[in-house]
Amino acid sequence: MKHSTIDTHWVLIADEPGMASAFPQLKEKLAEERLTVITILYCSGSNQFPFRRELSLLEWHFPARLCVIYESFLSDADGSATVTMEAVKTTIETVINANTIPLMSFMISGNPEFTAKCKDILSFLGVQHIDIQEQFFTCQ
Repeated sequence: MKHSTIDTHWVLIADEPGMASAFPQLKEKLAEERLTVITILYCSGSNQFPFRRELSLLEWHFPARLCVIYESFLSDADGSATVTMEAVKTTIETVINANTIPLMSFMISGNPEFTAKCKDILSFLGVQHIDIQEQFFTCQ
């Protein structure tokens, strides 16, 4: 029997529309024969988390490979999301600091403003290669 080792920690940072665009890739990564640990930081401004049931079921099926962290926030009175991005930064730092796998790979999937802010955070934390998921859906 061949022994497989986990060699990649894939971190997906997504907002609500971003999760819709990234969900097929998530399922594909979980179905791959090569083992990958996946951490999802799922951010919501409405506290709805449209893919919560699907993600909970996937976590149940892949308890050693999938961890979903839900980060909800409401915009400040002026419409900014400063508090949100500070919470996102703290969570990303925690995921990086707790990592025990040789290779980490980061992908951001979300609206342009969310993506830009997350990219700035990752760059500040020293992450050099960041994949940006093309958006297939938008919130109206």
